[in-house]
Amino acid sequence: MNHPITFVLTSCDRHDLLELTLQSFIENNQYPIAQYIFIEDSPKENSIRNVLDKFPELKGYRLIVNNPKLGQMRSIDLAYSYVETEYIFHCEDDWKFLRSNFIEESLSILEENKNIMTVWLREQSDTNGHPIEKTTFSTKTGVDYKLMATNYLRVWHGFTLNPGLRRLSDYKKVGLFYTNGHEGEASVIFHSLNFRGAILNKGAIEHEGWSRHIQDTVHLNRDKTQLRIKSFFRKVKKFFSKRH
Repeated sequence: MNHPITFVLTSCDRHDLLELTLQSFIENNQYPIAQYIFIEDSPKENSIRNVLDKFPELKGYRLIVNNPKLGQMRSIDLAYSYVETEYIFHCEDDWKFLRSNFIEESLSILEENKNIMTVWLREQSDTNGHPIEKTTFSTKTGVDYKLMATNYLRVWHGFTLNPGLRRLSDYKKVGLFYTNGHEGEASVIFHSLNFRGAILNKGAIEHEGWSRHIQDTVHLNRDKTQLRIKSFFRKVKKFFSKRH
């Protein structure tokens, strides 16, 4: 089960939180990382380099600095364009890792079920309201997990941009995240392709940035009606029409 993994982290001028995130990740992760990619959605290159250079484990990292800002979704698309490995460990700058083996466990799930596109690392009691199905599944290596419920608020089906392992090939099936708009719209398209989200029975992360949320101005400036359900399904229809 030795698959190369690229660590991709989106940052936006919260470098104190970033340092805590990296410290806890490095202390707990035991899986080898093939490449580290960081994308900073602010012009503060010196500030983020000061943090990254504190960790010798990140030697050879790639840093992308957006000036002007691109917003979260465009930043992800740009960072993913540099990924050459089969798997991506996606991360944000405001999380704390609590234990080891979260990548190994996630990889075990993704290897056995090609319809699962990502594995949540949050505690099952801390999913921001997203329901979880009751059935517990186990991988051949003994990793217990459940499936995220679909049709939560008619939009959320298990996809998340919280830290977690995912396949580059699944991202490519959906296309650019920014082209598909909001995180919720990407969720609808993943669902239309029969992808599911899973969650470990034992959580491995907790959110540290509740009081310092970054608003994505690119999306705030959009017409709010774009988030309505009718808009979602128009995009899904258009997505499939391009593939026929």
